[in-house]
Amino acid sequence: MARRGRREGSTDRFGEYYRHRITLPDGRRLALYARTREELNEKIETAIAARARGELVTSGRYPYGQWLDQWLADHVKPNLAITTWERYSGIARNHVKPVLGRLALDKVDAPRIQRLYAQMHDDGYKPATISTVHAVIHQSLEVARKMRLVGHNVADDVQGPPPRDRDASDRAFEPEQVRVLDEIIVGHRHEWLWRTMLLTGLRSGEATALTWKNVDIKNGRLHVRASYRRTLNGPLLATPKTKRGRRTIPLPRPAIRALEAQRARVRELKLASGVWDEQNLVFPNALGRPLRPDRVLQEFQALLKRHGLPKKRLHDLRHTYATLLYAQDTHPRAVQELMGHSRLEMTMDLYTGSVSAVLKNAAARLDGIFVERAGPAAGSSAEQLARMQADARRAAGGAGLTEQLG
Repeated sequence: MARRGRREGSTDRFGEYYRHRITLPDGRRLALYARTREELNEKIETAIAARARGELVTSGRYPYGQWLDQWLADHVKPNLAITTWERYSGIARNHVKPVLGRLALDKVDAPRIQRLYAQMHDDGYKPATISTVHAVIHQSLEVARKMRLVGHNVADDVQGPPPRDRDASDRAFEPEQVRVLDEIIVGHRHEWLWRTMLLTGLRSGEATALTWKNVDIKNGRLHVRASYRRTLNGPLLATPKTKRGRRTIPLPRPAIRALEAQRARVRELKLASGVWDEQNLVFPNALGRPLRPDRVLQEFQALLKRHGLPKKRLHDLRHTYATLLYAQDTHPRAVQELMGHSRLEMTMDLYTGSVSAVLKNAAARLDGIFVERAGPAAGSSAEQLARMQADARRAAGGAGLTEQLG
């Protein structure tokens, strides 16, 4: 075997194997084994080439549980919402580490992951929980692959749980239910909160964090700039996760009236309160502080139950807002902007049922452009084409078909 250059390692015998140790980018040594010199030479050349491309696996014995902790601290916590970090940390601690945490990174394999999903299914866990487990495993291993800690993301080889149906159209209040809701909330202390949420699509946390400086009643709009999120350490005021989450929502007249009524109610609360914590909130509690969404939800569901309406979440007021927009033939891209979704695909997935109705109505508008004929057409092909063009122009009010569709 020819003498190798600097940092190309050294070769010796290890029992019945030939062993070659190569220096890794982090200064450690990686051992390669083969029964013949020819086989060892191939492994050495492959490893050296991989190191030059930055693709050499550098940490085969790194415990997966230790890597999960590092991934959560360095990649999830700084870049995602605190609630996402808490959820992923809980999933890693309760489901992933007990089964896979002690394995080395290069020992985590598809059969073990698949077995974990199957066991969770047998134990009665919901598909949404198993999907989150899969997200934690896949994302953590994908980062490990990109950082050259593993050569392949074995979670790609696993059959994860089927994607859940995200369509939220059926979670919205039906038109008759909206009419009943409009009546039963009259006089309730949270009437104006619920009306505003229904008429603007605000999330519960966004409504709770809304301040008067972000409400422009004169010009009929409000600005979403913050949201309260429930964390393990209590409520946290945070900015929206995406640029589209920081949005401006036009206010319909009923929403303007609701906010004007709420402003008068806040003045009454201030006068009645012995100690007022001024935070300039649009929907404060009796002391001027943020409302607790869980208690508002309890009152909302109790009211629905008393009047025979199905159990709903406060978030379903938001879904109702979106479906009402679609009922008015609002373009999906406009719905995306008003809802603050980061991707149009999310809007389309959430309101699949509503989108299909809008598209059907749009296609139906083409009916007037084409004129149906009874019986077989007579005359030459050129004559038929001329008649069709003339009919199309008449149906379009004199404009050409191309102009109408454009």
